[in-house]
Amino acid sequence: MGAQLLVVHHEYFLFPRAEESAPVIYSYRDRVLELLRKHRLYLYAAHTNWDFAEGGNFDTLARLLGLEARPLPLKLGNLVLKKAVLAAELPRPMKLKELAQYVKERLGLRHIAYVDGGREEVRRVALSTGGGFFVDFVVQLADLGFDVYISGELSEEAAEVAKDLGIGLIAATHYQTEYIGMVELRRRTEEELRRRGLQAETFVIDTGVPFEIT
Repeated sequence: MGAQLLVVHHEYFLFPRAEESAPVIYSYRDRVLELLRKHRLYLYAAHTNWDFAEGGNFDTLARLLGLEARPLPLKLGNLVLKKAVLAAELPRPMKLKELAQYVKERLGLRHIAYVDGGREEVRRVALSTGGGFFVDFVVQLADLGFDVYISGELSEEAAEVAKDLGIGLIAATHYQTEYIGMVELRRRTEEELRRRGLQAETFVIDTGVPFEIT
């Protein structure tokens, strides 16, 4: 491909969560860095800054779902995130399974997972991308009266809590909820390059969800 700059969402500068895992994590990181040096590639990572940015991952997901959404602050541990999720209302009440099918079609997914919170219909929606199913968020959204929370990567813990609290979850995969944002980043980059009278070839590498479902 002849690329010179690699823009990624998930950076490879991984840090160990526990001291005993440090040698393994740093060894993997060093191998990635060596590959970058070997192929003379610059690396730029846009992670949560692109999630929260205007027009970034969160906003792209809302746009693709046809939702007018506003930022909603939530607590994560001792932190208060000003744009923890986006809040929106569906144009009409829907069955949860119907909404899950709609999300699946709009994001071009082959499969989608959902957790039934027991509500006959849903309308108040919260959404985020990637690994947004923090139990802290699920509890707060249920307390705020949301019917369903759409995000990426689902955990069993979040699913169990959601069932207990009566809020639905729709898991549109970590990968796809963030891949759509990288496609949008490419579009914006090309637009800015043209505005500045610059030329550069850009492309998005679609690696796909990193696991198979049979």
